[in-house]
Amino acid sequence: MPEQAELKPSKQLKQLLKSFVDENPCEKCLYELYINKELPDRFILTIYRGEISFTIDENIYYSQRPLGNINISGKGFKVYSGVERYFNNRVIHDERKEMVVDSFPYNRLIAPVAWTLLDSSGVITKKSYDGVYPFIPLPVEQHDTE
Repeated sequence: MPEQAELKPSKQLKQLLKSFVDENPCEKCLYELYINKELPDRFILTIYRGEISFTIDENIYYSQRPLGNINISGKGFKVYSGVERYFNNRVIHDERKEMVVDSFPYNRLIAPVAWTLLDSSGVITKKSYDGVYPFIPLPVEQHDTE
């Protein structure tokens, strides 16, 4: 097993991740945190929960592995920052082939959940966007002009 840095989240981040777990519990899901630094004092945080990785295709194609893991409320969060393709590169298997789907109830997949948070100079705001993906610019917000 390759070595990983020990990551200790700040008090504010730990609370955000705990709130996410509390609002989105799932026994068989993966939990992931994506951190995208846009400007010196502006970050986009994407918190994700789903049956397979949010970035599974990239992870397989580039043999990406998370930079580290953190444990929050009994859930292990894989942490990504966008530099994974340059580190820890080794061939990984296609997780989709091993995904087990319970036959109850009605053989449905668990719906993935993602939160988008903007951290601007330490002030974190939760945003509602459809179709977000880590490390891609967010949609332009529409403002009423009256």
